[in-house]
Amino acid sequence: MRVLKESVKKMLRDANKTHRDPPTPQVQTELNAVLSQLTPAQVEAMEDQINEWADATGNQRTDFLASQWKTGRDWSTAAGGIFQSLYIACNQNFQHAGFMFGWLVRQVMIHRSRTEDWVFYKNPEAGSLELARNMWGTFYWRENRN
Repeated sequence: MRVLKESVKKMLRDANKTHRDPPTPQVQTELNAVLSQLTPAQVEAMEDQINEWADATGNQRTDFLASQWKTGRDWSTAAGGIFQSLYIACNQNFQHAGFMFGWLVRQVMIHRSRTEDWVFYKNPEAGSLELARNMWGTFYWRENRN
């Protein structure tokens, strides 16, 4: 992961809180272990794709980046197969790969160097039967959108 200077980095804010909680050490360790199985070029390609999706997120109230919808069930075709290596590193376990993908998106969004701040929202019912599975992801949008 490319690390940006602190002075350049903008904020990623949790829509439910006044500040974002960093990933737990356990989650960060798990993500690092998965990413360590990949080449730096593979990780960079995934980060670049996530940033491309964020760049394409406009300023309209209805425009956002949803981590849940980006890979689908076929990791070999999503974004030209860029995330297939992540899926393989997770022993082709769809649920684990999805969890690691979500944390990779969060990590990239935390470290984005932008002229605007970003907000994210994860429904507290994610993972429960009360919320449709396609809504379990995290949603990101620009703080000052129209």
